[in-house]
Amino acid sequence: MTDIAKPKENYQRLLSLDFLRGCIMVLLMMGSTSLYDYLDEQTVGQNVNLFFRQFVHHPWNGLRFWDLVQPAFMFMAGTAMAYSLHKQRSIGMTWNQSFKKIL
Repeated sequence: MTDIAKPKENYQRLLSLDFLRGCIMVLLMMGSTSLYDYLDEQTVGQNVNLFFRQFVHHPWNGLRFWDLVQPAFMFMAGTAMAYSLHKQRSIGMTWNQSFKKIL
């Protein structure tokens, strides 16, 4: 058996961070396909349009759900980096080794 197949260390992942990462990725993928624009246009005049309107980018005239997706992504990335750097330090990696890994 190769070293790749063997887990090097048993550690717990922060599942809430993985869940947030997955939700953000799904929201961004759906946005890049213009699905939100399509659903917004198809439901004009219906009550459900108020929900779909939250996902459509618009000129700044108030806060909508979609305005929080990018900041949530930045929060998730920063949190993941902090946990990763802490783990690297706890297993004895130097700052230079961590920096090379990041690059």
